[in-house]
Amino acid sequence: MDNLTPNDLFSLEDQQRLEFTNKLRKKLIVSLVVDEDKPGVPEEKADKALLVSLLDGIDRSTLSKAKIKTDDKALKGNADATNLIAEVLRGMSTGQRKQAQSGGGSVPTLPSDVKFGDVEGETQLGTHGIKIDEFMEKQREMDID
Repeated sequence: MDNLTPNDLFSLEDQQRLEFTNKLRKKLIVSLVVDEDKPGVPEEKADKALLVSLLDGIDRSTLSKAKIKTDDKALKGNADATNLIAEVLRGMSTGQRKQAQSGGGSVPTLPSDVKFGDVEGETQLGTHGIKIDEFMEKQREMDID
C-alpha cells in the first residue's frame, strides 16, 4: 500500500474547502494577535475564546493528517507481515503446514536453571475460602524455602 495522497482521501472540492478554511483561520488568528496598538493576545474575552477555537482547529487538522500518515504506515506494515507469512507458508510442505497448524512439532522446555513448584490448591476447580492469617503463613513458608 503506497502512501495516501490528499487525492485518495478527498475530492478536489473538499480539498479546496479545507485549504480555504485553513487560510481563513490563519488570517483571523493574525488579525486577532497582531494589533497595531497592542500586539499579542487579545484582551477581550470573546476574542480570546475565538483565538483558542481557531488554534484548536488548526491543531486538530495537523494531528488528523499525522494520524492518517501513521495509520497508512501501520497498514503497510501489516500488509508486509501478512505477505511474509504467506511466503513462509507457501514454502512449507503440506505436512509441515498441518504440523504447524496442529501445534505439533518440538515441545519447548524450560532452561535447567529455572525452578518452579506446585502451589497447593492451584489446580483445584471452584473457589475456596482462606483466612488472611493462613494466607500470610503460607507466604512466609514459601519465602523461607
